[in-house]
Amino acid sequence: MSILVKYLTPHLRKPSTGFWGYFTRMLLKVNARLEQETFMKLEVHPSDNVLEVGFGYGYALSYALETTLRAGTGKLYGVDHSVTVCDAVKKMLNQDIESKKVEIFNADVANIPIGDNEIDKVIHLHCFYFWPDMPAALTELKRVMKPGALMVTGLNMKSVAKAKQMGFFQSGHCEPDQYLDAMKTAGYSDVRKESVHHESLNAELLFMFARKPQSNNCDDELSSQESDITGNSES
Repeated sequence: MSILVKYLTPHLRKPSTGFWGYFTRMLLKVNARLEQETFMKLEVHPSDNVLEVGFGYGYALSYALETTLRAGTGKLYGVDHSVTVCDAVKKMLNQDIESKKVEIFNADVANIPIGDNEIDKVIHLHCFYFWPDMPAALTELKRVMKPGALMVTGLNMKSVAKAKQMGFFQSGHCEPDQYLDAMKTAGYSDVRKESVHHESLNAELLFMFARKPQSNNCDDELSSQESDITGNSES
């Protein structure tokens, strides 16, 4: 394992301070365009409640506020398990936090401090392969999403290929198809992927989509059957 991989990998997973933390921050700036492109795929409305998981240094959060949410009635939530990036983003978005437009949580994706069925749109980029328990994370995300809510994941496949070549993914689950299968297993609907070649980045951008089902068909059928039985017994 190279020195770069040894010392940089922990900061990619959970950015912190010091030289390697600063180096990580410079690297994450490359994702700014990807974050904008992924956010546009969400088709956010001003009234939507939006959650970003693993927001890094807040480029997508800032873009969401500037383009859509600051002037609307929706709220913006950010969850990241790095104290360093949470502190940086809280400082950057201080006015929006004071106005209750934004809430930033230093928390694990498998334990999100948001109530059930509150989020309309979820975005995350280059972070699912760092989740230690993907089924638990996907189940928790589905819990906070409203029925029918959309989640979009963005990847720059050129960056993924380079990271794999350099040895950053010696452990974990970095394959997109593995993530897509995990979303299906977790009970998401309309799971699909879309690949786009971005000219200015000279890279393939991969977007993966999933929705929380509007309802559980099995539960609906069972409830209907119970109503029929109750109605028949009363008559």
